[in-house]
Amino acid sequence: FFPGSTDFYELKEVSIAEQDDFAILRTTRPPKGQPPLQLAPAHQQIRIGEPVVIMSYPGTVDSILSRLSRTVSEQIFSQVGGDPVALPELLATKGLIRPLTTQGHVSDVSKDVVTFDARSSQGSSGGAVLDREGLVIAVNHSSLRGIGGINLGVPIQIIREQLDRLGLTPAG
Repeated sequence: FFPGSTDFYELKEVSIAEQDDFAILRTTRPPKGQPPLQLAPAHQQIRIGEPVVIMSYPGTVDSILSRLSRTVSEQIFSQVGGDPVALPELLATKGLIRPLTTQGHVSDVSKDVVTFDARSSQGSSGGAVLDREGLVIAVNHSSLRGIGGINLGVPIQIIREQLDRLGLTPAG
């Protein structure tokens, strides 16, 4: 689901990079009016201290419902009658499935990992980590639970290398 759309988008697996723990997915029907995010150029260096924004979706239907008033949640539950397929469709129809954004800074960079302090919700792996120009510099991967607010991302260069191996060019 995308903001302003009640359609869901089927994704097909193209490749799984098990060593780096990410997947490349494709849809046959790109969302209308939603331009693809641009990847940072291959030569761009990620700098410690640079500001970042994470775009992600709440990880579960429960986390979406937890942001609503009790009355609205109860109305939604009564409308869907326990149907697990109807629930996300109704949330989309009501415009309640929408991305979250948080801000932070890059705290460390290595060849394999970008560490940043922008918060993300559980289930937000795969979300874009954007630089101040709005370019994707990493993909949100995981968070260190015992250490508050530290998240890890796969640097975009690793993603680019996998796309190159597959002979794919990013959209946009």
